[in-house]
Amino acid sequence: MKKNFFFVSLLLLTGCERSIDIKNLSEINNHLMSNNKNYNGSVYQQTAGRKVTLGKVKNGKKIGIWFDTGPILVHRGQYDDGKRNGIWNGRYRTVDQPLGYTGEYKDDLKVGEWKGFSKKGKLLYVGKFINGLKDSTWKYWYENGILSDSGKYKDGIEVGSWKYYKEDGSFEKEKFYIQ
Repeated sequence: MKKNFFFVSLLLLTGCERSIDIKNLSEINNHLMSNNKNYNGSVYQQTAGRKVTLGKVKNGKKIGIWFDTGPILVHRGQYDDGKRNGIWNGRYRTVDQPLGYTGEYKDDLKVGEWKGFSKKGKLLYVGKFINGLKDSTWKYWYENGILSDSGKYKDGIEVGSWKYYKEDGSFEKEKFYIQ
């Protein structure tokens, strides 16, 4: 009897949070569901025979720090009530896990400066987002560090003069985009 009381007390003190493999959840209208109900608890993924915690869910919405996995990158950042907020980083799914990108979200929209990198750590792009759309000057580089192209976006659409360069750095062409 004392053992049972101790065990139940320990569970109550430490919490008995649910945990589920992400492949057993469905996503409907941006809510994670289990058995057609909003899920509450921790979410994990089986990776190479290990249980890897991805994050937590409350009322079907992601909360707190999350690791979202993709085929090339693992994305890490904050969810508030199911929306990405704050600085997010993507790392390549290789042994050394180099940084693939960094940028900021506000209410699930990309904002501010974003940078992308190659697996070797070379800068591949830099530009700004406003309300989730590319805006202002963007620059793209080849992996060898030579500028590939640059130009401006307005509300996610290329505008004005865009200049394109060959991989050896020589000028290739210029295009003009009218909004």
